[in-house]
Amino acid sequence: MNNQEFTDLIARRKKLADNFRENQDDIRFFEILAKLYSDPSHFIYEILQNAEDAKATWVSFELKSNGLIVYHDGRDFDFTDIKKITGVGSSNKKDDLTQIGKFGIGFKSVFAITRTPYIFSGGYSIVIKDYIVPEPVDSVEKIIKTCIELPFNSDLNKPNQVYKLTYNRLSNLGAETLLFLKSIKEVRWKTADNEGYYSKNSEIINEIAKKVILNSDKDSPLDYLVISDSVKIGKQYSSIEVAYKIGTDKNNKKIITPHQSKLFVFFPTEKETFLDFIIQGHYKTTPNRENIPIKDSQNLIILKATGDLVGKSIPIVKNTGLLDFNFFDILPVNSEADNGPIYEEVYKNVKRKLLSGEKLLPTLNGEYTDSNSAIIADCEEITRLLDTNDLKEMYGKKDWLDLNITRKEKLRNYFLNDLKIPEINLDNFLPKLSKEFLQRKSDEWLINLYKYF
Repeated sequence: MNNQEFTDLIARRKKLADNFRENQDDIRFFEILAKLYSDPSHFIYEILQNAEDAKATWVSFELKSNGLIVYHDGRDFDFTDIKKITGVGSSNKKDDLTQIGKFGIGFKSVFAITRTPYIFSGGYSIVIKDYIVPEPVDSVEKIIKTCIELPFNSDLNKPNQVYKLTYNRLSNLGAETLLFLKSIKEVRWKTADNEGYYSKNSEIINEIAKKVILNSDKDSPLDYLVISDSVKIGKQYSSIEVAYKIGTDKNNKKIITPHQSKLFVFFPTEKETFLDFIIQGHYKTTPNRENIPIKDSQNLIILKATGDLVGKSIPIVKNTGLLDFNFFDILPVNSEADNGPIYEEVYKNVKRKLLSGEKLLPTLNGEYTDSNSAIIADCEEITRLLDTNDLKEMYGKKDWLDLNITRKEKLRNYFLNDLKIPEINLDNFLPKLSKEFLQRKSDEWLINLYKYF
């Protein structure tokens, strides 16, 4: 640590704080920053964000009646970090799309619950006063790299209220919070009489796909298939991801609907996607990170790339053995739904992929076919009557779609109306029964025909 550099920073910050006190509008600006989030406990995400950017692998929260102590094993704070968290509207991350924070105001959210946050990391032992002034304090003996102490002494919220909100946030954080983080693998929390944890393990499938196993003290393990890509924003590349939740059905794995369908910007936002899987990207958010301006030019680029990624993910799902009728049940198949531009973009790309000629549609015999070769049966009996040669002769098709798909009304409508796959029913079947065709069939076949009628 450069003592003179740090001393000069303190002097500048104190002068700035004095100016702020003379201008009530400036003071109100800091209060607005502190109250930026609808829930004061949202600062937990900001702490996790800072730890993730510091390449921490674990974070621990110790909640007491009068404050919160946070530990993590990320890199030590340096002078640039101190300048940043005590600055106003500045950030060394705003031009780096590989890091989460970009407004330079995220850490200010702790002022909703404290007037005096303490930071012990590397060569620094400081308390931040007047929102922006880092003052040295006696060092504490610690066995970890970074310690942040947040006494519940804010004028904005009472300590008992902050304790309840923070406890509720930590105990209900959810293991999915770790889903898209690159560094943090474990989050632990404890109070005087309770404790919990969230953890993550990953199994690489290929260069863009992995299985992520999430654990917590509350729930059974959660499995996700996570598929990643990157999108170029300006001169940089930023990651985008789609995550499908994996469940079991009679010992068979299948894709199921996740607990939530909020858009993730590394952490969950309040933006509803109306999708039955999770998408993540470095979208520009509102200052409180609870929503996104969807028409922002950067967001439109990321959204288009995300739609492309969902389409590209379908063959990967197939290669993992999870492409069955359950998977189609979670795809966006309602063209009439007014679910906003995110749903619409993904719907458009999924449809394009399914019409691309790739063999992505599950068939009755457990294999896959393309949209040009597929045909729908209105009932099971007709599939016993017509084999591949019959389908080719009568309809120019060769593969029955999986009956499980067409038994679901919304999927049947999607395949009929959106993918234009024909259906065999009595009306279009009878005219195809020529004398020559019937003469080639056995008596048993004719008996089954009458059963179908």
